[in-house]
Amino acid sequence: MTPSRNNASAKAVKGAWQRKTAALVCVSAIFALMVPPLARAQEAQQEAPRGPVQLIPQNLPEVPEGSEAPGESDAGAAAPLSLYPGGAAPKAPSLPPRQISPRPGALESGIEVGVLGDVGEASIGLLTEDQGGLGARMWQGTSRREVERLLPELPAPLFQPSLHDLQYRLLLSSAAPPQGATAGQSILYLRLERLMAAGESEAVRRLFAGRERVKADAGSAKLRAEAFLAAGDVKEACRSLDLLPVGSDPLGDPLAAFSLKLTALCQAEAGEVIAANLTADLAREQGMEDALFYSLLAQKTDGLKLDAPAPERLNPLRYALYLGAGRALPADAVSLAEPSLLADMMRRDGLDMGLRIQAGEKAVAAYLAAPHELAALYAGAKLPKKPDEAWQARAALYKTLSDESVPGDKAVLVSGGLAAAETSEDFRMLARVLGPIIASIPPRGGDPVLGGHFVRALIVNEERVRASMWLAALSEAGHRTPQLDELKGMVRFLTGKRGVEPDLAAASTELKLRIGEGGRVRAVAAREALLLDALGYQLSPDLWAALLDSGELPDGLMPGPQLLRALEEASAAGRRGEAVLLTLALPGKTGLGNLHPQALANMVSALLKVGLREEAFRLALDALLAASEAGRVPPA
Repeated sequence: MTPSRNNASAKAVKGAWQRKTAALVCVSAIFALMVPPLARAQEAQQEAPRGPVQLIPQNLPEVPEGSEAPGESDAGAAAPLSLYPGGAAPKAPSLPPRQISPRPGALESGIEVGVLGDVGEASIGLLTEDQGGLGARMWQGTSRREVERLLPELPAPLFQPSLHDLQYRLLLSSAAPPQGATAGQSILYLRLERLMAAGESEAVRRLFAGRERVKADAGSAKLRAEAFLAAGDVKEACRSLDLLPVGSDPLGDPLAAFSLKLTALCQAEAGEVIAANLTADLAREQGMEDALFYSLLAQKTDGLKLDAPAPERLNPLRYALYLGAGRALPADAVSLAEPSLLADMMRRDGLDMGLRIQAGEKAVAAYLAAPHELAALYAGAKLPKKPDEAWQARAALYKTLSDESVPGDKAVLVSGGLAAAETSEDFRMLARVLGPIIASIPPRGGDPVLGGHFVRALIVNEERVRASMWLAALSEAGHRTPQLDELKGMVRFLTGKRGVEPDLAAASTELKLRIGEGGRVRAVAAREALLLDALGYQLSPDLWAALLDSGELPDGLMPGPQLLRALEEASAAGRRGEAVLLTLALPGKTGLGNLHPQALANMVSALLKVGLREEAFRLALDALLAASEAGRVPPA
């Protein structure tokens, strides 16, 4: 291209900016979501059980916040399935009429703005069935309206690997969309929103990479932009601008407010300082109050650091602005950060090491980063002589273990670190980071508490053989506690998951003894028995009689009967996507640990019916781990 043509192109871009600014000013002037009656287990003993044994007492508490909608249904149709009180689900933002032309991108900046295209938005994904997806026909026979109602209720972030894996695969499978009547929701938006809520911004970026012709609604375009902002990639985020609303009131339309802020950031990134400042002025004139945004933008464009309040939360746009302005993140940034930012914060050189480690711990706990990445940060951290924060203590433990050569001393250190974990999420995270070290320590039978910590950690890491060796060493030493019995039961699920039949006669005898002990020991044994039954194992009839004769039936929060009935119908019909969707939605905010074992058994049975055997075993194992006391063995 000749210099004259370069000059002409530059003048054309400058003219476009001038027309853009004028149009924005003109626009500113215009606007100021029970099973059928349950048979008692005594009746089930007359013949071999079909499906999960039913052990449900009267007047169970239901999953809070409404697991089904009480609203009226369409004429002649069953009441619509919904997890929302009143049956109303939030709608994806819609795209208002476009009023002005595409935004920034000085020719020299390399920032391009354009429509993403016309590929079927609901069918795109990262996973084919051969790659772990749920199949191109996973929604066949499923009502689109029910998918629209249930997708927004999926929990996020997820700390159990079985649920995390199922949800990741559900949301990223390449599949034909569900058919039928729609409530106007964008399936792409609903999928992206749950991925971002779970922290899977990297998956969202991969979803769009190389797909330049994806047809996206305004809400999906915003989430796409946020996914790239979460990695500090402003240039790629700006490619979503054309699909964002222009000219709407930023005070009444969050999408319009985001669009205006992103416009200013893209202009600043392109070196168009005057245009960025004009856009900021326009935002002020329209009454948009965000002192932190204006302060960060001014620092990026003019190097001015204006006073501004600390953020109440750290979203992708603010994160990108902090990075672009070269301003240090707040000391409490990790507690303020949305899950979508955690992995990038962990990996970003230049950030405070304490912030990186804290972000890394949360990212590993939510299965957003690999344990070895956090281990590397632990190894490289400069720590005070006396750690006064939990992350410092864990980093110091890792460093000490790396230098220790005596297996017995290592075992004591590992046990102490695991015992100090305050939550089950912390226990799982540390067990995974210390996995190679734990696997290298020979079994010891002298201390049942220490041994229990190791067995539990090995179960978390699905190290069935090593966990069995530790249990054998503890048994040979004469140790038997209710907690060790629970762990032995969990190893049975790992055995079945590997396709090896567990010893059911021994299992029935052990479970019957535990049921006879009563209290919490009995409750956990009942949960284990129901899950084994749901997986298709025929336990002794004497076990069920003992359970019914020993006191109250199992307790826990029970989803509404409509949801359980829907799960049964979907799995019986082989509607895989719908069965997985309902399995994920059933726990709600209560989690697996507080859910009634009958509901858990129905979830496990449903996964088996749609051909997800390994996933059913993983879910059962996670349910047992979640029900155990804070994810660790308490002192004897």
